[in-house]
Amino acid sequence: MDFAEFGGRVSLSFAPAGGDGMDDFGLLVGVIMIGVGVLVLLRARGLRRTGVRVPGQVVAIETTVSVGDSRRRTYHPIYTFTTPEGRELRIRSSTGRNAPYPRPGMTITVIYEPDAPQ
Repeated sequence: MDFAEFGGRVSLSFAPAGGDGMDDFGLLVGVIMIGVGVLVLLRARGLRRTGVRVPGQVVAIETTVSVGDSRRRTYHPIYTFTTPEGRELRIRSSTGRNAPYPRPGMTITVIYEPDAPQ
């Protein structure tokens, strides 16, 4: 059969006839991931709306190296800030980056929940 008969377009499918349930599993995982993403965005939005904003300073960067062949580095900023009540806190960011930014010495804005500054 010549491809020209189909206008040059071909569609291939490698899924077994009748499916094996993996399509449903992939869909379920996708829906869960979207749900988690929406929850994270809503929480961040709420924090921006009701959180306390104070200046902070990056004092160090903690580097972690993944186990395995990739040996990927992740950088976690460590920063300090003082609450309006005068309490000084030193926090390691739970969110790592693949580049060491922000850098030590930089001034940042910290937004935290009023009842849980850490």
